[in-house]
Amino acid sequence: MMKIKGYVEGFWDRVDVVCARSGMSKQEITMRMGVNRKLLYGSDRANISSLYLARLCAVTGADANWMLGLKGSES
Repeated sequence: MMKIKGYVEGFWDRVDVVCARSGMSKQEITMRMGVNRKLLYGSDRANISSLYLARLCAVTGADANWMLGLKGSES
């Protein structure tokens, strides 16, 4: 059985990279996602649902497999 922790390590670092590359503020991204801004800030960063991951990828153009650490680069 795969260890999930190894795959999602660095997830929030990748979120920060995607947000910075998007040219939008985290506040603007969360507004476009239709979620509370706390999702990308502070204590709510512990978990993210697949729905919110899909919305983040749709808004920023990020690759979900890269975000989850399932592939080595975005391209």
